[in-house]
Order: sequence, then C-alpha cells, then structure tokens
Amino acid sequence: MTDPQPTAARQGDDPADNLASLAPSHGALEHLTALRRAHADATSFYIGCLHAPTLAAATAREVLAHRGVSADAVAAYQLGLAPSSWTALVDHLRGRGYDQAQLLGAGLALRSRRGTLVDRFRDRLMIPVHQPDGRHVVGFLGRALHPDDRTPKYLNSPETALYRKSDLLYGLGAVPVLSALAAGARPVLVEGAFDAVAVTCASRGRYAGVAPSGTALTDGHIAALASAVRLSQREVVVTFDADAAGRAGALRCFAPLRARGYWPTATRLPEGEDPASLMQTSGAAALLEKLDAAQPLVDLVVDDRIADFAETLQWAEGRVGATRSAAAVIAGLPPERVGPQIARVAAAVGVDVGSVLEEVLACAGASTPAEHEADQPRLAVGLWRTALEQPARRLPVSAALSRKAPPPLAGPHAHQR
Repeated sequence: MTDPQPTAARQGDDPADNLASLAPSHGALEHLTALRRAHADATSFYIGCLHAPTLAAATAREVLAHRGVSADAVAAYQLGLAPSSWTALVDHLRGRGYDQAQLLGAGLALRSRRGTLVDRFRDRLMIPVHQPDGRHVVGFLGRALHPDDRTPKYLNSPETALYRKSDLLYGLGAVPVLSALAAGARPVLVEGAFDAVAVTCASRGRYAGVAPSGTALTDGHIAALASAVRLSQREVVVTFDADAAGRAGALRCFAPLRARGYWPTATRLPEGEDPASLMQTSGAAALLEKLDAAQPLVDLVVDDRIADFAETLQWAEGRVGATRSAAAVIAGLPPERVGPQIARVAAAVGVDVGSVLEEVLACAGASTPAEHEADQPRLAVGLWRTALEQPARRLPVSAALSRKAPPPLAGPHAHQR
C-alpha cells in the first residue's frame, strides 16, 4: 500500500498562501480550518490512546520511559499512541463529522486497495508537529512501536496544505521550546524528534532542541527558526548523531546558515551516540556538558577538507591539496575569524602559517567580486598580522613543492610523477 501525496501549490511560506490556488467554490478557507481541527482532534485521540488501560499503551509508555522521556515531557509535547487497528482514527474522526476529503486532505487517512479509508498511522508513538508559533498541530511523526524490516521506523505526514516538511522544524512550536526560547535558550539542531526532546529537557531551558522532519536543513527551516529567535544574537548549536551520516549532515548545515550570516557551533558526541541515547545512558549532565563544550562548526568543515587528504599528507601533493582545499573555506570567513583557522591548518597539515596565508589570500582574491576589490588591502593586512602573530610551523607549502618524491612503494601517487 502506498501513501497518497496530496498536492498543495507553493506560493509562500504561510500555508494560507495556498488559498489562491483553490477555487473559491470549494470553500478553501473552511477546508483549511477543517484540516486544523482534524489535527487537533487526532492529537487528543492519540493522547487518549497512550493513557488507555491497554497492553499497547503500557508498552508505549515503557518505551518512552526507557528513552528517558518523563511524564511531564510526554504531556508538554502532547505525545500519543496510534492503535494497531486499521480504522481506529478514521472511525473516531468520522464520528466527529469529518468527511472523506478532509481525512485524506489532512494526511491522516489513506485509501486501501479496496477503496476504503484506513489510518495512515498504526501501532506508532505519535509526535505532533506544530506550526512555528505553536497555535496549531499541522502534522505528525510516527515512530513504530515494533520496527522490523517491513515497517519503517519513522513515518511522516505527507505534504498537505498545512504540512511542508521543508518549512517545519519538529519542536519549534511545542510549549517547552517556545518557553525556553522566550527565556533566552540557544536553539540546537538535532536529527530526531526524541533528540530534540532530550536536549530541551536535559538543559532545563538553557537549550531548545529542534529537528528537521526527515529532510536536510533548508532555507525554510532557517527562516522558521529565525522567526522565533534572533539567531544573530544566539548561536545555533548543531548536535547531530556521532556517526558518518550525522557528521555529513552537520557539515551540510554550515553553508545555509552562513549564507544568512549566522555562525553555528557544533557538539562532538561520543562515537555512536545521539543526544537521546547519551542522556539515556549517561544522564542529563553528560549531555549538557557536551552542549556547553560546542565549538565553531567551521572547525569541523575545515577538518573535513583536510581529512580528504589524510592518506596523502606525507607527500607534497597531499599537503598542497589539503592546504588549498581548506583555504577555500577560510577565504570566505571575516578577517577576525581567519587567524585561528590558519593556525589549525598549518598544524594539521604540517606547513607554516605563511604558506597557508598565501593560499587563503589567493582564494580570497579569486572569489572577491569587482565591487569589493577595494577591501582586499585591508583583508591582506589583517591576515598578514595574523600570520606574524602565529608561531612558525613545519614545512612550508612552497618548500614541499620542491621536495623530491618518496620512494615508489611509499604511496598511491608514487608512480604518477
């Protein structure tokens, strides 16, 4: 059975913009209002199911407790349970007067092979997604209670007139997050919904966890976050899972955040951990300690550029390649942030700071628009001052270029001279 994908014309960031694409005779405004009411009623239904005296509800509560989600957090985030029966929610909502078009349009039901309506979410912990101001639930994330090879662990609401996952961050709009942000909390981007809950709960209001809903960070996500907090005054902390995929995801956050002028930091978690698992195994204090120790995300971006050449740094070409690749990132930074990165690259690659500086200036000159060429002397002076303040490092790139190649068996590039 495949999920239907209701389409909604995209004309702006507010779902109400879709009204222009719907014929007035269809009652577009009334339809959107009905979809919001359906989500509110579904949320109440799922909450009721979680607290019902059933074996499934008891299992769901045990799963939440095992993951360190307190009863207070369950209530504050409006977590619930979708029963395993095929039509529990459909029957409930039909009893409240919703018609077939509204159930399908809300993404709460889908059509079976026989043409009947069945619940989209079954046998899942239900996590509501709010619009950024918190006024309405607009979609759901469902986590399987018993995931297996045939059942996806997470299932999102489909795209609807209310729900566009590229514009919505899970957690943003939930009462604990809105309260924390209003009190000065720093926003933390995480991968999963339970990671977001863990961050907010562990920090007791110092940090507010939010998560993209099954997609990479987008400009829409950043705009939604910026509508809730002044990101120029509070650095965004990126805390993705400590595995290869999580690291890659964290690195991808840098460019869109920098494009808007923000300077994100990043948390280094123990290998194989995510915020929720770290809180579960080591406690809230351990997670808070990692959040407090966040470092500039640009450090990870530069390190990743160098890591591409890790197996060839013993050769001149590897050192030159790593330096130039890292310099391309550093050249886009403001002068006051360049010095530490130059020193880091020089130490990691094994060249002197002057050689790294030469590459940075070359990249900065190549990427500077003509109208900003007048700023180049100021940039150069600032960078040279930075270089002079750094201690001398090891082999300069210019010297590395003139060195003889290592013996033929020393590496993969020995026969390409």
